[in-house]
Amino acid sequence: MADETQLLELQEDIIELISLARDQLYLFAYENSLICVELAIAMLRVLLPSHSQTMALAVDLLHEIRIAYQASLVANLRTSILETDCSDVCAICLEQPNRSQEVKVLPCTHTFHVICIDTWLSNNSTCPVCRMDLHRK
Repeated sequence: MADETQLLELQEDIIELISLARDQLYLFAYENSLICVELAIAMLRVLLPSHSQTMALAVDLLHEIRIAYQASLVANLRTSILETDCSDVCAICLEQPNRSQEVKVLPCTHTFHVICIDTWLSNNSTCPVCRMDLHRK
C-alpha cells in the first residue's frame, strides 16, 4: 500500500513537472524550453525505469508538450503582406504569391503562402526548401 501511495505521489510530481515545462514553452525561448522537456524525459527514465504505465503517461504528456511547441513555432513566424509581385514560387504548392497576399517568411528567408507553410509545419520542423531546423533558429 505504501508503494502505491509513493507511486501516486510520484505521478503527481511528474505531472506537475510536465505542466511546469509546458508553461515554460510560452514564457522562455524555444530552445531553453526544449532543453527542459528533454531533461524531464531523462529524469523520468531514471526515476521510473520499471513503472511502464507511469512512463507511458509521462511520454504521452511530453508528446502533447511537443505538439504545443510546434503550434507555437508556427504561430510566432513573421507574417507579412506582399507589396510587390514576388518572383519566387511557393515550394509547397508551386504557385507564385501575388501582390497583397499574406505570406510567412522563415528565419532562412524562404517565403511561403501562410496556409501552405502552416500545414507543412504542423508535421515538420524544417524549411521545405533548405531543410533548416527551425528549432535551432
